[in-house]
Amino acid sequence: MRRALPWLAAAAYFAGTVAWLARDPRVAKEVFDEDSIHNTGGPGSSLAYGYLRRRLGADRVRELTRPLERSGVAPDAVVFRLGPEPAGRTFLDTHQEDFARGGGRLVLALEEGDYGDLEVGSRDAGEIEKVAPVWPGVERIVAKGQHVLSGPALSRGQAVLVRGDDIFAARFPMGEGEVLVFASPVIFRNAGLAEGDHLALLSALAGTGRPVYFDEAAHGLASEIGPVEILRDWGLGPLVALAALTGTILFWRRASRVGLPDHGPGETRTEAVELVDSLAGLYHRALSPQDALRLHRKNLEREVATAFGLSGAALEAKMRELLTGPAPSQAPPSGKKSRPRRARGRRAFRHELDRMNQAYRMIEDAKCR
Repeated sequence: MRRALPWLAAAAYFAGTVAWLARDPRVAKEVFDEDSIHNTGGPGSSLAYGYLRRRLGADRVRELTRPLERSGVAPDAVVFRLGPEPAGRTFLDTHQEDFARGGGRLVLALEEGDYGDLEVGSRDAGEIEKVAPVWPGVERIVAKGQHVLSGPALSRGQAVLVRGDDIFAARFPMGEGEVLVFASPVIFRNAGLAEGDHLALLSALAGTGRPVYFDEAAHGLASEIGPVEILRDWGLGPLVALAALTGTILFWRRASRVGLPDHGPGETRTEAVELVDSLAGLYHRALSPQDALRLHRKNLEREVATAFGLSGAALEAKMRELLTGPAPSQAPPSGKKSRPRRARGRRAFRHELDRMNQAYRMIEDAKCR
């Protein structure tokens, strides 16, 4: 238990840190980028996101964390992309154009910078006025700063909001959809959403019967496509489900026994008592005592060579050392009656066998040291 105390303390410290960060309101205000729906501070757009979810329903207003071409959004969806950084030679890429031509509405609120064929800059201009008959109820737009749009791309669009002689917001019709570009995202931020008719503008852009997405990939919250999405895009989901079902059935089928159990495999070890007994009888009938001793000695030589790593003369010397002892007597001691030759042969066989077995025991003792 004492050994586990440091690990338990570390786990408790980690859990407490995560819980504290989750409840700290400064995290949502300072960690996320400006114009992110997760930023609850003044520069964030969490109020716009929450307002549309309350007005249109949580199932229709979502965040987008994947590139538009791989997101799977509906063709007629409305996508808000607030505050993207300047990138590329044009303010629109081919995927965004394809989305708009297919019936989608893309709302871009750009930061100050050069977007290739479109530029967002600051100039001395007047108040923002609406010059196009769109967005009923939207008359007063208040945007801090003097940001306006300029560039050759405006020749393809229509001015909707102007500042004097400059354009603040433009509409680019494309196919069945459109792209709306604003010169500043401040009108959608938490600090400025309550000013003027910004809420009415937000509602008019979102519409009433279209799914709405806030693109968070521009703020570094993009997520990679996982294996499940890849299988779904390739239409392999049913095949994987069928393979999983088949594997489950096979596993269950093999785990359930049908009929009486089979007898286990027979004993194959050479140490089995029955096998040793049968081999002993076979050797007794097939080999003479001298042949059996020669085989036993050859096995002893292999064991000595393996155990001590010897060969040649060194091996012979080690064999003589292990087999030292009185040689079996070929003649009876003086004063004793001579035994039959057969009895003397059995006695010599037993004596030689004992010496070799003793050598085996000496080898085992040497291995244990």
